[in-house]
Amino acid sequence: MPAELSHWFDELKRRRVFRALVGYGIAAFAILQIVEPVMHGLQWPEWVLSAVVIALGIGFPITVVLAWVFDLKTTGVERTSPSPVLGGARLVALLVGLGLAAAAPGIVYFFFLRGDARPSPGASIAVLPFDDMSPARDQGYFADGIAEETTFAASARS
Repeated sequence: MPAELSHWFDELKRRRVFRALVGYGIAAFAILQIVEPVMHGLQWPEWVLSAVVIALGIGFPITVVLAWVFDLKTTGVERTSPSPVLGGARLVALLVGLGLAAAAPGIVYFFFLRGDARPSPGASIAVLPFDDMSPARDQGYFADGIAEETTFAASARS
C-alpha cells in the first residue's frame, strides 16, 4: 500500500469517519424498514419511497463531511484538528473522488438497472356464455348467473 494511502486511512480512523458511516448505514436501514410498511399501510404513492431513498443518499456525503470536520466527544462537538500529513486541494479531490466512487453503484442501479418499477397489469380472463342444456330449456337464468359470477370474481382479483 502506498504511503499516502496509508496516511489517508489513518486519518479516516483518527477522525472516526468509518464509525459515523456505519452508524449512518444502520440508521438509514432502520428508516427504510419503517417507511416501507407504513407507506403501503397508509396507501401513500410509490414516489414517497423513492424520495426517502434519494434523501438518504444525499445525507451520505453530508455525513462524511461532518464526520471529517467535527469530532463528537464527551465534552461536546469539537472541530477536528488538521492533519499534519494530508491537506490542500489534493485532499479535496481525494474526498470528492471517494464520494463519487461510493455513490456510483447506487446511482447506476437506481437510474439505469432497476427497470420499470410499476406493476404489470394482471392476467385477463374471457368468460364465454354458458349454454342451457336442460331438457326443458328453462335454466337459462342459471347459466347467465354462473357467467356473471365468474366474470365478477375474475375482475375482483385483478
